[in-house]
Amino acid sequence: MTIFGPTAVGKMTVGQELAKLTGFKLLYNHMVTDLVTEFFPFGTPGFHRLARTFTHELLDTAAEAGLDLILTHALVFGSPNARSLIDELAAPFIDRGGEVFYVELAAPLEDRLERNESQNRRRHKKLDWATPDRLRELETWGRWNSEGDFPYPDRHIVIDNTYVPAADAAMTIRERFAL
Repeated sequence: MTIFGPTAVGKMTVGQELAKLTGFKLLYNHMVTDLVTEFFPFGTPGFHRLARTFTHELLDTAAEAGLDLILTHALVFGSPNARSLIDELAAPFIDRGGEVFYVELAAPLEDRLERNESQNRRRHKKLDWATPDRLRELETWGRWNSEGDFPYPDRHIVIDNTYVPAADAAMTIRERFAL
């Protein structure tokens, strides 16, 4: 299971609720990002090399062990490597005969700016970089939602969670994919 969406949309929080419902383990993207940025600034070659390596090794080892996993990840849709990244993240599970489902969360920037200050987000993530100006800048990087352009529509769901509590979104995901 991969949960995509823009910064502060609630990927980790929905993942936490889904983990409670399903017993799946949760690997939210800041678990790796926060570790690597202790040594290499975000976006540097060293950061990308380590973050990618750690994530791929975790996914490969989890798939090898038959671990049910929820991964959260931010993805700029429409970028030349978006499809290959989706496939890379799923490959360890697909190659071993597993299924991967894709959840996409969406909410307007103003709501995400408010969520950026939530206690749950602050408790679980290193966010000194996550200023309102930085979140606004990230919006200029590209399209953070697929807008109907997703390569696996039969295994994909979009949830506008602007007014949907995380527990309700998790229930929708569990029911949609019969988890």
